[in-house]
Amino acid sequence: DLGIPPAPAEPEGTPLDFENDRVLARRYPRLWDRFRS
Repeated sequence: DLGIPPAPAEPEGTPLDFENDRVLARRYPRLWDRFRS
């Protein structure tokens, strides 16, 4: 036991990490353009 508190479960329907939006924009530019518009 490392003493790390359990992380809250992510809600369903959030497969993308929106904190890494720059990584997403670089990897999926067309998808990102559609998402941002």
